[in-house]
Amino acid sequence: MKAIQLLGEAVCLYLIIHTLNNKHRGLYGLSKTTVLLTCWAVVAVIFLDPRVMEMLPFKLSESRDIGLMILSNLALFVLVGHLYAQVATLQRALTRLTQNLAIHDYLKSEEHE
Repeated sequence: MKAIQLLGEAVCLYLIIHTLNNKHRGLYGLSKTTVLLTCWAVVAVIFLDPRVMEMLPFKLSESRDIGLMILSNLALFVLVGHLYAQVATLQRALTRLTQNLAIHDYLKSEEHE
């Protein structure tokens, strides 16, 4: 087993534990947990035995390395999209909080006058 395979397996194990921990703390729902665990398990299997790429119903490339890079780039695009959605949600929540604080301060100042 190559060092990159061991590193990949270690990262996948960490991500699986992290996902289960977030599910336990109530941060992830069942569907999100299932999707993430499936993704990390597939990546772990690919790191464990790269010949799994040959069993795909479609050929990504003649080279398994290029195919793996394509799949990892697709996964990164999905991750960036997810992170963008999370940032947008946090930004909306921060905007609502700021508006509520401004209204609260305004009403409080009206009471003292």
